[in-house]
Amino acid sequence: AASRAAAEDALEKIVVDYEELPALTDPQAALAPDAPRLHAEFDSNLAWERTVDVGDVDAAFAQSGVVTLEREFRFGRHTGVTLEPRAALAEYEPSDGRLIFHYSGQAPHMMQFILAKHLGLREENVRVAAEDVGGSFGIKIHTYGDEIATAAAAMILKRPVKFVADRHESFVSDIHARDHIVQARMAVTGEGKIAALEFEDITGIGPYSMYPRTSAIEANQVLNLTGAPYEIENYRAHARVVFQNKNMMCQYRAVGHPIAMAVCDGLLEDAAAAIGMDPVEIRKRNLMSDDGYPRSSASGMKLDDLSHHKAIAKLTELMDYDALRADQAKLRGEGVYRGLGFCSMVEVTNPSPMF
Repeated sequence: AASRAAAEDALEKIVVDYEELPALTDPQAALAPDAPRLHAEFDSNLAWERTVDVGDVDAAFAQSGVVTLEREFRFGRHTGVTLEPRAALAEYEPSDGRLIFHYSGQAPHMMQFILAKHLGLREENVRVAAEDVGGSFGIKIHTYGDEIATAAAAMILKRPVKFVADRHESFVSDIHARDHIVQARMAVTGEGKIAALEFEDITGIGPYSMYPRTSAIEANQVLNLTGAPYEIENYRAHARVVFQNKNMMCQYRAVGHPIAMAVCDGLLEDAAAAIGMDPVEIRKRNLMSDDGYPRSSASGMKLDDLSHHKAIAKLTELMDYDALRADQAKLRGEGVYRGLGFCSMVEVTNPSPMF
């Protein structure tokens, strides 16, 4: 259409006859043996899985004198709301097979390769221009079908074609993130040391894996990053990535980090309450020593030059932790409940082949 208004009027003329199929919206139910198959050629709706198993987790939980904490964590889907939705403008010159593709994205070199590969063009004949992106947060680092369709339409029609998503279109097509159900447990000694950590992560990613960066990556990050700041000798984590009838999910800012930190530090808060230990003190007893690097995390991630003990000491000094605790107790006696929460984290800065 020559304008958005004309296109929207034309859409009203289209009548689609749908044959509804069973919908898979719950990732746990989608894994049931009798669940409908989203893809008939596969024997289940399981897209990908991985297990990390370090030490002797079962023995650690079975030993006497440990306290076991269990919790289910549910993380709801969300998406980024960029200042400007995604946009693409494609120009094709048939005389010499050249495509110029303007788009509001983060990965022009990736797009150059993908457009050339899938549209049958030489890579040097594809120019991708990414100027004013309009915000992203990871939303615009992926390859979307509407962008490829824009380029294909320009080649077929031999004239420039533009696509600009409105806010509603962005909500139902931009990738979502953080859709995880985590069953987790932690064993701690009476002295507050983490004896073992184990969890099962199920995440629903939509009907396909996002191309080309894969929708398995967030679950993989959760396995690698959970408990990363702490000395944990016995660690078991299992992630399952599930096909379902929802919008596609993939990498979004801080991929997997919020889930990983919430699981371990949430259980650590429960552990502190269970054994009557201050939440800061239990962290100090488990954080990796500042002079113990280079070393590896429980999942095998290589770490260097971190300073968690120095950081928590500085934080508690700046916040006047003892005074806040006293104020919290006083207010609680007056019926006012305020929480003080802590989280220790490791942020991935150099992903490496491990990821």
